[in-house]
Amino acid sequence: MKTLAIDCRMARMSGIGVYLRNLAPLCMELLADVARFRLLGYDGAFPVPDGISWEAVPFDAPIYSIAEQLRMPPLLRGCDALWLPHYPVPLLTRIPLVTTIHDVAHLALPDLFTGIQKVYARLMFQIVRRKAAELLFVSEFSRQEFLRLVGTPRGGMTITHNGIDQDWFKLPPAYEPARPPYFLAIGNIKPHKNIPLLCRSFAKIAKKCTTDLVLAGEHNGFRSAEASTETLAAICPGRIRFTGAVEQAELMRLMHGATALAFPSRYEGFGLPPLEALAAGVPVIASDIPPVREVCDEHAQYFSPNNEEQLAQAMLETLALSAHERQQRGEAGRAHARHFSWARSAETTAQILKKTLET
Repeated sequence: MKTLAIDCRMARMSGIGVYLRNLAPLCMELLADVARFRLLGYDGAFPVPDGISWEAVPFDAPIYSIAEQLRMPPLLRGCDALWLPHYPVPLLTRIPLVTTIHDVAHLALPDLFTGIQKVYARLMFQIVRRKAAELLFVSEFSRQEFLRLVGTPRGGMTITHNGIDQDWFKLPPAYEPARPPYFLAIGNIKPHKNIPLLCRSFAKIAKKCTTDLVLAGEHNGFRSAEASTETLAAICPGRIRFTGAVEQAELMRLMHGATALAFPSRYEGFGLPPLEALAAGVPVIASDIPPVREVCDEHAQYFSPNNEEQLAQAMLETLALSAHERQQRGEAGRAHARHFSWARSAETTAQILKKTLET
């Protein structure tokens, strides 16, 4: 049997961690007859299916570090391929690489990163372009951005959309918002997330409604944060609340009760929160950017990510929806969200991994 190594160090993170926790066990199950697995840095973040031949190898070198470049190659001895869920690839190995590209934000938004970060990203993306046997993209938008900003890769390119946890569909349809009402935003406060614009837009309508603004996600410790939570909360005192990082069950509770999900991001590779909102039957107010259009299609109310007035108006229009209109939107959104499946993504990903192992 062939041996496939998987870099699992980011499995407990948000974003890429969600991708890895959902996709890795499904792919392992699909490849059980043709491969054994070496899980680098695995710490139990996702369950390994029964009947799988696998081993966990300690590996805690930081992402983007020299240590990962020096310590990873010895761990790959005897492996036939390596699947990396992120673009930093090991330079000192010759085994075939399958790399997932979520976005190229470091190249598309250079003003948000330090000089060292930009230089590293440019170098590493070019190495990925030349070295990877296969590239997986979470959206057509990310693929086009890679071609535009990095170039045509040596290996193959495949789009494998993110899926959605089926637990979202087990919630009863959220056609009636909670009392007291609130808009919900999910994510961190890095500049491209555009949270200050959301807070300013909300402040414009706060006196016209009793609805608050709740922001869920990790909001501390970001060197590139655009503003502190205290500064943002002061934009509309007493009406903007930050929850900090929350577990999945609490996130689902917050989503289920939300009047709407507000997603003001200027740049994304995919945009999972709007899809989760649609699955919960919750209206989506989203910035009009290509990846969100790709994910939500017609099932979101869009606004320019640079226009506070448009976002404020969209919030007021959502508040004016009747119960029947909310139900209609919720049912249509739920039906659309079912097209995004981790199982479907795993089938495509497993095919690429199998092809790479057999090359």
